Amino acid sequence: DNVTHGLQTPSIQAAFLASMDVHKTVGRNVRRLRKAKGWTQEDLAEISGLHRVYISGIETGRRNITISVLDRIAIALGVEAAHLLKTDE
Repeated sequence: DNVTHGLQTPSIQAAFLASMDVHKTVGRNVRRLRKAKGWTQEDLAEISGLHRVYISGIETGRRNITISVLDRIAIALGVEAAHLLKTDE
């Protein structure tokens, strides 16, 4: 039963799919903002102190990044970390 204290909880599969969407959303936003600055993945990696392959994994939604990494990338791109979580409007 997926009911806890009268509230319905999402299934494990639904939670997994939602987390994948977040990874892809962050990746799309990072790529869009990076390209808007005319930067390569190498440029963003150098500025954020991360590896280029790691940046690539983020942009493709394959990496499960920490809040600290999200913040480092946001600072490098000159935006609030929350901006990287926004879905397409």
